[in-house]
Amino acid sequence: MHRVILFITAAILGFGFPEVPASVVAERDLEKRSELALKAADDQISAAVKAYTDGAEPKVFEQHISTIEELARLSMQSLQDTGKQASKKPKYFKRAELKLRALLRRMATLSNDVSVDDRPRVEAAMKSMTEIHEKLLHDIMAKK
Repeated sequence: MHRVILFITAAILGFGFPEVPASVVAERDLEKRSELALKAADDQISAAVKAYTDGAEPKVFEQHISTIEELARLSMQSLQDTGKQASKKPKYFKRAELKLRALLRRMATLSNDVSVDDRPRVEAAMKSMTEIHEKLLHDIMAKK
């Protein structure tokens, strides 16, 4: 029921996940949604690089960065909503952790490639993603 309310809220009010692809939010299997969200985040990094190198408006670049953050949060929230303990059934949690680590490396490269003026926004997104990554690691390694 919670997922339906979340989806309806996002769709009708435009609240929550405005830039997140509808196919990701519509996925019913929470573990698959997590994977789709991280795949979409990878695509958004590529789109951000392209927008930046093509000289698109700064708003377009920032929108891609915001979407990457939202997708990382959605991935983590989807895994938490499964109700599974990461330490007991780590398969999808570990997949998310590995993918998020790869995304962070790509974001670090992007941060180095953009101008000094655009760097704080990318670094803020990286900080948010790092917190999610650390939470995943903590959950996987927890004793309980």
